[in-house]
Amino acid sequence: MTDVLLVVPYEELQEQFEACVAQQDTQNIHVEICHLRGSRFADIDLDQYHVIAARGITGYSIRENHPKVAFVEIAVTSDDILNTMAKAVELFGRQRMAVVLPDSVRCNMEQIIQLSGLDIEVFYIHDEEDAAHTMDAVEREGIRYAIGGLTVYDECCRRGITALPFETASATVHRTVDIALETARSINRARVKSHLMRTILDYHQDGVLACDPKGYISLLAAVHIDSRRNHT
Repeated sequence: MTDVLLVVPYEELQEQFEACVAQQDTQNIHVEICHLRGSRFADIDLDQYHVIAARGITGYSIRENHPKVAFVEIAVTSDDILNTMAKAVELFGRQRMAVVLPDSVRCNMEQIIQLSGLDIEVFYIHDEEDAAHTMDAVEREGIRYAIGGLTVYDECCRRGITALPFETASATVHRTVDIALETARSINRARVKSHLMRTILDYHQDGVLACDPKGYISLLAAVHIDSRRNHT
C-alpha cells in the first residue's frame, strides 16, 4: 500500500479534492486529504507518507524537510493570479497592488502586468519570515492591498492590510490528483519489480543480467553457487 497525502491550499477545496479522488483508480493506494497552514505542523508525521502534494510555503517546507517523500507541487498558475487580480480590482478598485508569490512560481509576471495595465509590485517568498519582511516592505511603500497565499493573507489580516488569497483552479486540482496518484502507481510498480527480482535471485542458480531498452545494463547480480554443485 502506498500512502498519499493531499494538502489542500484552503479548506473550501476539501470536497473538490475528495470528489476528484473518488473518480480515480486508487487500488493499493491510500489517500488522505487535509489542510495544513504555513510550515509548522508538529501534529502530523509527514514521513509516514510516500507522496505528498502541497502548495506555497507549506510545500516548500515539506520539500526541504522531508526529502525522501515524493513531492508534487500544487502550482500557482497564471490563471490563479489573473483571476485573483480581477476579483481584487472588482472589490477594491484599480489601486496599487502587491502580488506575493512562492518563489517556486514560474509565471511571466512582466507579461501579466503589461496585459492587466495595473500598478503592481511583485514579491517572492518561501517561508513565514519572508512573508513578514515582505509585509514590512508593503507597508513602507504605502501599497494599499495585496494578494497571495494563506500565510500572506493571514499576515495581512494581522496588520490590517486589505488582502485576498489565491484561489486554486479546478483544472489545477485535477492535474495535482492525477500526478500524485500516478506517482503512487509508479512506486507500486517499482515495488512489484523489486519483489520479483528478489524472488528470481532467491531461487535462481545463475547470475542475472538485465538491460534497458537502449541496451544499457540496468541490473547485474551474481548468485552464490554451492561448491558441491556438479559442473560439466
